[in-house]
Amino acid sequence: MVDLTRRSALGYTSLALSVCGGASAVLAATNVKVLAGKSVLILAPDESFTRDVASALTTHGANVTVVSPAELTDDAWGAALLTGARKPGKSDVVVNLCMPRGGGAVGEIGLAEFRRVLEASYGRAFLGVKYGIMYLRAHGGGSLVNVTSADGLQGNPKAAAASAASSGMIIMTKSAALECAAAGDNIRANGLFVGDVVRGKPKQGQVTVEDVAAAIAFLSADAASYFTGVVLPVENGGMPL
Repeated sequence: MVDLTRRSALGYTSLALSVCGGASAVLAATNVKVLAGKSVLILAPDESFTRDVASALTTHGANVTVVSPAELTDDAWGAALLTGARKPGKSDVVVNLCMPRGGGAVGEIGLAEFRRVLEASYGRAFLGVKYGIMYLRAHGGGSLVNVTSADGLQGNPKAAAASAASSGMIIMTKSAALECAAAGDNIRANGLFVGDVVRGKPKQGQVTVEDVAAAIAFLSADAASYFTGVVLPVENGGMPL
């Protein structure tokens, strides 16, 4: 891992992000095992998407562990990652799968439902960032990758609260990158905003789990050690930048 003591979060143009997206596609196509010898810790609910991402990351050479804290509390997340008897061993990469939950247009949902969706989605995202960083610090640094929905970049008329939660990950990711760079703790923080995940051949705006894993692998690889504070859209041409 490259020392980040003198670096700050980087800003990238749409052209640079397009290049990054192309690079992740190349990794998937050539099956380059850029994560060989690395351990990846996924923070996410125990569900099929989580298991699919974990399986896809192994094709890039990673040794993958999944941790699913049961409650959205500091105590539960702290015990799961830092103090509990079953806390995970050292990992080089933390993947925070903070996909939003809940639908409803602005004119359809009430304030109580809006707050519920934000806590369930953005609250989990926050805990993943907070304890992901604390975990990496305890093990000497590494890479944090936040994965959420592309609705946070383009909006969704049927999911206002979930889109708001996803959009918040842009600034949370950049703020975390700036914090870690200023602290000189050898931690990089980047984000992925993914389109609709489908099985089979994706159409415009759709991606596969393999696409998501390839982008995670790209941002976590040693060759991407200068990337921090990047928000990378992985959405197969679904929106202009």
